[in-house]
Amino acid sequence: MSNTNASPMPVRDQSPDITVLSISRHLGINTLLLSDGTELSLPHALFLKCPWRSGSVISLEAFQKWVEKHEYASALERAGHSLSSRNRTEKELRKALIHAGYSENCAEKVVDRLRRAGYLDDSQYASAFARQRAALGYGENRIRQELRMKGIPEDDILAAFAELSEEMQTEIIRRAAEKAARGKDLTSYKDRQRIKAALARRGFDFDSIDAVLAELSDCSEDDMYTD
Repeated sequence: MSNTNASPMPVRDQSPDITVLSISRHLGINTLLLSDGTELSLPHALFLKCPWRSGSVISLEAFQKWVEKHEYASALERAGHSLSSRNRTEKELRKALIHAGYSENCAEKVVDRLRRAGYLDDSQYASAFARQRAALGYGENRIRQELRMKGIPEDDILAAFAELSEEMQTEIIRRAAEKAARGKDLTSYKDRQRIKAALARRGFDFDSIDAVLAELSDCSEDDMYTD
């Protein structure tokens, strides 16, 4: 029968102190190599504020608590600098923060806060982007693809093109076709195919391309008889 009043055996800590052996930096992320082989990474901006350097005693629990306490403010500051240089979509900002070394959870919190504060608006971004790209001579198919790659929802993409009048889009493809047709013979099959391919690469659909080329061909024929 065991003696419940016996003093417990002293527990000896089998884990020696873990220290930071070295610190390296790559692509804006600092990595701390610990004496037990563990590697801990954090964004450089956050590393500049952390209390550990080479030779420091460190524990994983203390490190995680410190990061949880300071990561959000650092990520929010970085997001602010990023948005001050140019507008970004939610997907772009989220990806930029994660690429910089911030956790996915932290990045999502920052994106959510900036969205609610009005600093991120995918709908407004889509409208401005569509107008800008259209003015540069790109067609709807190309612009839609680019917006999807930026993570813009389909509803916002539809709304963006609803703001572009039919007359505006017609004028855009006409200007693009005139530019593509310079120095080419519209009566030549090969030249017309080259023009069609160039306009298709810019994102115009083939029905619109055929229509504008037919119009330009008629204009060219009329010009032949005005002399």
